[in-house]
Amino acid sequence: MAEISVMLPLYNARSVVWLALESLCRQAGEYPGFELVVCEERAGHAVVGSEGLALYRGRLRRAGCERVRYLKQDGWISLSRKYIRMGEEIDPDSKIALIWGADNYAHKYRLADSWTAMQSGADVVHQKNCVYMDLQNGELFKWDTSRYLSPTGKGTATGGVDMAFRSELWRRWNRPHTKAAGNDSWAMRECRRVNGSVLRSEWFEGREWDNGLFTRGLNNLSSRSFGHEPWFEADSRTWREVLPADLHSQMERTLEIASRPHELIRHRSVS
Repeated sequence: MAEISVMLPLYNARSVVWLALESLCRQAGEYPGFELVVCEERAGHAVVGSEGLALYRGRLRRAGCERVRYLKQDGWISLSRKYIRMGEEIDPDSKIALIWGADNYAHKYRLADSWTAMQSGADVVHQKNCVYMDLQNGELFKWDTSRYLSPTGKGTATGGVDMAFRSELWRRWNRPHTKAAGNDSWAMRECRRVNGSVLRSEWFEGREWDNGLFTRGLNNLSSRSFGHEPWFEADSRTWREVLPADLHSQMERTLEIASRPHELIRHRSVS
């Protein structure tokens, strides 16, 4: 009877998924029970597996997780096909479904803020701001959506960050994306298509958004340089000032992996 579905697609994510799971275990504020839906290829170089998720089951339960659904994929499939398959497994009682990035540490009010924002009747909500971390050099950058869009809210962006959708719409996605990149835009198009009318899309300001981290460096998009576009500005803090102290040693291990060129080749695979 979970009213929130947390959607976690994985591929070669063993070195970074701890960010996603730790942040989910540490959620705060008021929100109903949630489910965790995971889809992962078992053919990657760094498989997490149901056994990896099992290490977090107790803490997830204490955070409000009512069930963990692990979907095993024997061969590689695109991210959009993962989303479609995950949508088929959404709890019948689910009201909203959130994209939970495998390499991101969500701020502690992500669930509560998304749940509250969706109570307005929106079909999809996006958070306006976030902090990116470059795993190659440890630098932080603040993302400001207001610099990405025109004053009317229209521009090159079709979505912000920390996106959440009405579960009713996600369940009906069935036309896979034909390209590797642009999956957020594809998700928005699918929502418009299955909604059959104008999509109600709203922005929200997340509490403590600057105490979360979106990392780049161990996924298929990380080979692109970033941080120099006008919607980024340098963050003078270090990652140690953002992450809880008990996670510092894990981040140091992840940074060490990200520093190895051969590991980047193994991890940068389209998911």
